[in-house]
Amino acid sequence: MSKPGDKDWLPHDEYLRRVPKKRVSAGVIFLNSRREVLMVKPTYKSVWVIPGGVINQYESPQDGAIREVHEETGLTVSSPQFIGVVHAPRPGEGDDVMHFFFYGGVLSDDVQLTLQAAELETWKFMPVADVSRYAVPQFAARLTSLLTAIEDQRPVYIQEPSVVDGGRI
Repeated sequence: MSKPGDKDWLPHDEYLRRVPKKRVSAGVIFLNSRREVLMVKPTYKSVWVIPGGVINQYESPQDGAIREVHEETGLTVSSPQFIGVVHAPRPGEGDDVMHFFFYGGVLSDDVQLTLQAAELETWKFMPVADVSRYAVPQFAARLTSLLTAIEDQRPVYIQEPSVVDGGRI
Protein backbone atom coordinates (compact mmCIF):
# COMPACT_ATOMS: atom_id res chain seq x y z
CA MET A 1 0.00 0.00 0.00
CA SER A 2 1.40 3.37 -0.95
CA LYS A 3 1.74 6.22 1.48
CA PRO A 4 2.63 9.93 1.28
CA GLY A 5 6.12 10.32 -0.13
CA ASP A 6 6.03 7.09 -2.16
CA LYS A 7 6.78 7.39 -5.87
CA ASP A 8 3.21 6.30 -6.85
CA TRP A 9 1.40 8.40 -4.23
CA LEU A 10 -1.15 10.83 -5.67
CA PRO A 11 -2.05 14.06 -3.91
CA HIS A 12 -5.71 14.08 -2.92
CA ASP A 13 -6.75 16.70 -5.51
CA GLU A 14 -5.06 14.69 -8.29
CA TYR A 15 -6.74 11.52 -7.05
CA LEU A 16 -10.15 13.24 -7.14
CA ARG A 17 -9.48 14.51 -10.66
CA ARG A 18 -8.82 10.94 -11.84
CA VAL A 19 -11.78 9.27 -10.13
CA PRO A 20 -14.37 8.24 -12.74
CA LYS A 21 -17.40 10.51 -12.89
CA LYS A 22 -21.01 9.34 -13.15
CA ARG A 23 -24.10 11.22 -14.20
CA VAL A 24 -27.01 10.86 -11.80
CA SER A 25 -30.66 11.29 -12.68
CA ALA A 26 -33.95 10.61 -10.94
CA GLY A 27 -37.47 10.06 -12.15
CA VAL A 28 -40.84 9.53 -10.51
CA ILE A 29 -43.46 7.05 -11.67
CA PHE A 30 -47.04 8.17 -11.12
CA LEU A 31 -50.03 6.00 -11.93
CA ASN A 32 -53.73 6.69 -12.33
CA SER A 33 -56.67 4.53 -11.22
CA ARG A 34 -56.33 2.39 -14.38
CA ARG A 35 -52.63 1.69 -13.58
CA GLU A 36 -51.53 3.82 -16.54
CA VAL A 37 -48.15 5.58 -16.29
CA LEU A 38 -47.80 9.37 -16.38
CA MET A 39 -45.54 10.18 -19.33
CA VAL A 40 -44.35 13.57 -20.53
CA LYS A 41 -43.08 14.64 -23.97
CA PRO A 42 -39.94 16.80 -23.81
CA THR A 43 -39.50 19.58 -26.36
CA TYR A 44 -35.89 18.48 -26.98
CA LYS A 45 -36.42 14.71 -27.51
CA SER A 46 -38.43 12.57 -29.88
CA VAL A 47 -39.40 10.13 -27.11
CA TRP A 48 -41.66 10.28 -24.05
CA VAL A 49 -40.26 10.00 -20.51
CA ILE A 50 -41.45 10.02 -16.92
CA PRO A 51 -41.07 13.29 -14.97
CA GLY A 52 -37.52 13.71 -13.70
CA GLY A 53 -34.05 14.77 -14.73
CA VAL A 54 -30.43 15.27 -13.80
CA ILE A 55 -29.53 15.66 -10.15
CA ASN A 56 -27.68 18.82 -9.16
CA GLN A 57 -24.33 18.73 -7.40
CA TYR A 58 -24.76 18.06 -3.64
CA GLU A 59 -28.45 17.21 -4.17
CA SER A 60 -29.75 13.81 -3.10
CA PRO A 61 -31.54 11.68 -5.72
CA GLN A 62 -34.82 11.97 -3.80
CA ASP A 63 -34.54 15.76 -3.44
CA GLY A 64 -33.65 16.01 -7.14
CA ALA A 65 -36.67 13.91 -8.09
CA ILE A 66 -38.96 16.09 -5.97
CA ARG A 67 -37.49 19.27 -7.50
CA GLU A 68 -37.64 18.00 -11.09
CA VAL A 69 -41.25 16.82 -10.77
CA HIS A 70 -42.33 20.16 -9.36
CA GLU A 71 -40.40 22.18 -11.97
CA GLU A 72 -41.67 20.12 -14.88
CA THR A 73 -45.27 19.41 -13.87
CA GLY A 74 -46.22 21.64 -10.95
CA LEU A 75 -46.94 18.53 -8.87
CA THR A 76 -45.80 18.53 -5.25
CA VAL A 77 -44.62 15.20 -3.93
CA SER A 78 -43.09 15.23 -0.45
CA SER A 79 -41.47 11.83 -0.01
CA PRO A 80 -41.67 9.56 -3.03
CA GLN A 81 -40.90 5.91 -2.36
CA PHE A 82 -37.55 4.63 -3.67
CA ILE A 83 -38.24 1.72 -6.04
CA GLY A 84 -34.98 1.11 -7.85
CA VAL A 85 -31.76 2.17 -9.46
CA VAL A 86 -30.41 1.44 -12.92
CA HIS A 87 -26.73 1.51 -13.82
CA ALA A 88 -26.41 2.38 -17.50
CA PRO A 89 -22.87 2.37 -18.94
CA ARG A 90 -22.54 4.87 -21.78
CA PRO A 91 -19.03 4.34 -23.17
CA GLY A 92 -19.92 6.23 -26.34
CA GLU A 93 -20.68 9.26 -24.17
CA GLY A 94 -17.61 8.77 -21.98
CA ASP A 95 -19.39 7.97 -18.72
CA ASP A 96 -22.06 5.98 -16.90
CA VAL A 97 -25.48 7.04 -15.69
CA MET A 98 -27.09 6.08 -12.41
CA HIS A 99 -30.87 6.43 -12.80
CA PHE A 100 -32.79 6.51 -9.49
CA PHE A 101 -36.50 5.72 -9.63
CA PHE A 102 -39.21 6.68 -7.17
CA TYR A 103 -42.94 6.06 -6.90
CA GLY A 104 -45.10 9.14 -6.45
CA GLY A 105 -48.42 7.36 -5.94
CA VAL A 106 -51.77 7.27 -7.72
CA LEU A 107 -52.97 10.57 -9.18
CA SER A 108 -56.63 11.38 -9.70
CA ASP A 109 -57.89 10.85 -13.22
CA ASP A 110 -58.71 14.56 -13.48
CA VAL A 111 -55.32 15.82 -12.28
CA GLN A 112 -54.14 19.06 -13.89
CA LEU A 113 -50.46 19.62 -14.59
CA THR A 114 -48.66 22.91 -15.11
CA LEU A 115 -45.98 22.03 -17.63
CA GLN A 116 -42.64 23.77 -17.82
CA ALA A 117 -43.17 25.10 -21.36
CA ALA A 118 -39.47 25.37 -22.20
CA GLU A 119 -38.99 21.65 -21.52
CA LEU A 120 -42.29 19.85 -22.03
CA GLU A 121 -44.80 19.83 -24.90
CA THR A 122 -47.55 17.68 -23.41
CA TRP A 123 -48.38 14.81 -21.07
CA LYS A 124 -50.70 11.84 -20.81
CA PHE A 125 -51.39 8.71 -18.84
CA MET A 126 -50.21 5.83 -20.99
CA PRO A 127 -51.16 2.14 -20.75
CA VAL A 128 -48.06 0.12 -19.84
CA ALA A 129 -48.40 -1.89 -23.06
CA ASP A 130 -48.08 1.35 -25.10
CA VAL A 131 -44.94 2.69 -23.41
CA SER A 132 -42.63 0.69 -25.69
CA ARG A 133 -44.02 2.57 -28.73
CA TYR A 134 -43.21 6.00 -27.24
CA ALA A 135 -40.24 5.64 -24.88
CA VAL A 136 -36.65 4.56 -25.43
CA PRO A 137 -36.37 0.75 -25.50
CA GLN A 138 -34.28 0.68 -22.30
CA PHE A 139 -37.02 2.40 -20.27
CA ALA A 140 -39.79 0.24 -21.69
CA ALA A 141 -37.75 -2.87 -20.83
CA ARG A 142 -37.15 -1.79 -17.22
CA LEU A 143 -40.69 -0.50 -16.56
CA THR A 144 -42.10 -3.96 -15.73
CA SER A 145 -39.42 -4.48 -13.07
CA LEU A 146 -40.09 -1.04 -11.60
CA LEU A 147 -43.85 -1.64 -11.46
CA THR A 148 -43.19 -4.98 -9.74
CA ALA A 149 -40.99 -3.14 -7.22
CA ILE A 150 -43.94 -0.84 -6.47
CA GLU A 151 -46.31 -3.77 -5.97
CA ASP A 152 -43.86 -5.82 -3.89
CA GLN A 153 -42.53 -2.78 -2.02
CA ARG A 154 -39.05 -4.12 -2.73
CA PRO A 155 -36.57 -1.91 -4.65
CA VAL A 156 -34.76 -3.37 -7.64
CA TYR A 157 -31.27 -2.95 -9.04
CA ILE A 158 -31.02 -3.16 -12.81
CA GLN A 159 -27.71 -3.44 -14.64
CA GLU A 160 -27.93 -2.46 -18.29
CA PRO A 161 -25.43 -4.15 -20.60
CA SER A 162 -22.97 -2.09 -22.57
CA VAL A 163 -20.98 -2.66 -25.72
CA VAL A 164 -17.29 -1.79 -25.56
CA ASP A 165 -14.97 -2.50 -28.49
CA GLY A 166 -17.54 -4.84 -30.02
CA GLY A 167 -17.91 -7.04 -26.93
CA ARG A 168 -20.37 -7.14 -24.08
CA ILE A 169 -19.21 -5.95 -20.68
